[in-house]
Amino acid sequence: MQPGQSSEKAVFDLYRNYPFPQTTPEERRELLAFQIAKYRALGVEEAWKGRVLEVGCGTGRTMAVPRHFGTRQYVGIDQSEASLQYAKKASIDDGVSAFQPLAASLFNMPFPDNTFDLCVCWGVLHCTPEPIKGLREMVRVCRPGGFVAFFVFNPYAHWRHEIQRWRVRRKAGDDIHARFREANRIYGHKPIDQLTPPEVVQLVDRYCVPIESTHSYGELLSWLDQTGMDYWGTSPPLRMRDFLNYMQNVASLSEELGTTGGRTRFVRFMKGLARASRRLPSTKRAAGASSRPTLLHRAFWQALLAWNGRRSDQSVGSSFCGRKRPVS
Repeated sequence: MQPGQSSEKAVFDLYRNYPFPQTTPEERRELLAFQIAKYRALGVEEAWKGRVLEVGCGTGRTMAVPRHFGTRQYVGIDQSEASLQYAKKASIDDGVSAFQPLAASLFNMPFPDNTFDLCVCWGVLHCTPEPIKGLREMVRVCRPGGFVAFFVFNPYAHWRHEIQRWRVRRKAGDDIHARFREANRIYGHKPIDQLTPPEVVQLVDRYCVPIESTHSYGELLSWLDQTGMDYWGTSPPLRMRDFLNYMQNVASLSEELGTTGGRTRFVRFMKGLARASRRLPSTKRAAGASSRPTLLHRAFWQALLAWNGRRSDQSVGSSFCGRKRPVS
């Protein structure tokens, strides 16, 4: 077994034993306004109505999205059968009959070239030994003119969390159970025997994952270039006008969907900011590709991420989307 295969198997074993996250239908619905606003900012709302692949779908946290868009075919792949069982239940609870779960590897997906209208991958590529290799495989199965969207950790937003992970790893070594005990000792708020199952998997996901890389905005733009994609958008957007439009969308969608509360401090803060944005002039723009962010845009937002990263309790940053170049 090659080193990359060994580390990939370690991640697979972790999520087989600790499926993450474990959400309720109410929690999935609570995030729907943010998710719809995200896909508007990425310029892929229409693509959600066709054939969609979610790579590393996990436990089905995004199941409310295909239900909202009426997705024709929604395929979710994950290496963890345990996670897929949660995803199947989520699809039943949320009424998503188009969901097709499949146990498969990101690096060798069992689909022909040019199959899907949209491929998405949230928080998975950075848990693999070769993130850009996984991205290339997503581009392969995406049709020409289709879209690939993904989120990975940002080094500026993640700096304090990386220090915490290093501290746990230095004390506990590579053993997952030892890391869990050490993480709970240093950063936990309850004795281990009082943790609920969702709290256990949350702690495991934060401190015990064997592989976790971070990537700057400039690096992600270079990934799009290297994999034959044109930049299409980010969410939250990096350009100010587009960001204001995104926040106004969050506010209006929250009211429309009746999800005005928030279960975390970050969600409550973002929804408060969204409501405040509605006092400003409307910034509606036509759907489609956004202008590529400049070095100044990237520097500004990554400085904000570094400031936010001092708290270390949220994995914030922007999702990126590219359009696979049509065949000439």
